[in-house]
Amino acid sequence: MIRIVVGSESPLKFLAVREATAALGLEAEIFPCRAESGIPPQPYGRLQTLTGALWRADQARAARPDAYAVGIENGLVPHGKWTGDVAYVSVIAPSGRRFVRQSTAIAAPDELVQASLASGQTVTAGALEAQRSGCDPADPHRVWSKGQANRKDILADVVADALSAAIRIEQGEAA
Repeated sequence: MIRIVVGSESPLKFLAVREATAALGLEAEIFPCRAESGIPPQPYGRLQTLTGALWRADQARAARPDAYAVGIENGLVPHGKWTGDVAYVSVIAPSGRRFVRQSTAIAAPDELVQASLASGQTVTAGALEAQRSGCDPADPHRVWSKGQANRKDILADVVADALSAAIRIEQGEAA
């Protein structure tokens, strides 16, 4: 059995980690850990989003150094002429090695991206989508993908990828 500490108290992130471990066939004890991202409520750009994931993983590792520490952060990342919501996942193995993965991007409506930026990144695009469509502000992905994707599944996939790599390396197998 492995131990995993998630640098967040978000039920959605916790559930995504639980689903990732199940998909990998792992027996795991999973613990939430309060962790601040150190970035604005609506991260914008690769650097801010990645920084949030790294900081969350670092705080999780400090709380339980014997566990795999997982940091997850979603943010708006420009992709040429459009901006997508992307999740970065940072996993720190018990040895201290770090593994980082990026999810697929879900296109965010430009008017919501601009409104979020105009708020000084204090209002998330998800909260703005919730105001206009009534969706869960933590999962605007369902609306933006027209029902083809949801945030939990996106996170579970990228967490499974990062955890799988970390465990293989920790166990001495080729990644």
